[in-house]
Amino acid sequence: MSKQKSNQSSKGFIDALRATGDHLRVQAHLFSLDAKKRWDEIETELNAIQASVERDGEKIATSTEARFRELTDGVKVFLSEIDGVFELGTPVRKLMKTPVPCSPEDSLNRVAQIMWEVDCGVVPVVSSGGSLIGMITDRDLCMAAYTRGTTLGAMTAGSVMSKEVHSCTAGDSLGHAVRVMAEKQVRRLPVTEAGKLVGLISVADVAQKIAGYHTKHIPACLAFTDAVSAISAQKPPNGQRIAAE
Repeated sequence: MSKQKSNQSSKGFIDALRATGDHLRVQAHLFSLDAKKRWDEIETELNAIQASVERDGEKIATSTEARFRELTDGVKVFLSEIDGVFELGTPVRKLMKTPVPCSPEDSLNRVAQIMWEVDCGVVPVVSSGGSLIGMITDRDLCMAAYTRGTTLGAMTAGSVMSKEVHSCTAGDSLGHAVRVMAEKQVRRLPVTEAGKLVGLISVADVAQKIAGYHTKHIPACLAFTDAVSAISAQKPPNGQRIAAE
């Protein structure tokens, strides 16, 4: 193997390690004490493998690659178990709604019309190819009307939309969606597949699911309560807006 190919291989390996760690850190917000202990053990090993790869570079051992594969499989099992504890293992696709999107060229008047006719508080913005590129909330609409001193018809969706979009996939569990909402402090998540908008899941959708559990699934109720508390916590006054609020 050439040095260039080896470096590319080690870089890809490190990127995969980081992605796995980042994915789990998003999940960690609502872990129980036992789950957090298990996560600490997984994170310690992930960091050790990453340090080894960064140190050895092109001399990555086969055993290291094998251990990483085992660890990532363990991560999937771990997250599945966590969702089972929370009774939120239902796939997002089971509850997601079909949103009505707009284009970045549409006027905010059109966005307001969608919100009125569909009875929703958020409108996804998609490119001509269907890729999700932003979100506009009813709050964004009100703030634009107040601060820009012009009519909704004179402003475009692209000029107001939040570009930092947090999302999930249709195959993700409700437990995962709830944890992302809590971590990112958002009430609605667009659902994407390969960057294309396919649905929308909200706190209200999960609440209706939880309501059907009654007292039989107290862990799910507690997890959801913690998530809503985290979502509703006061955000730092940095003036930045988060998409899908």
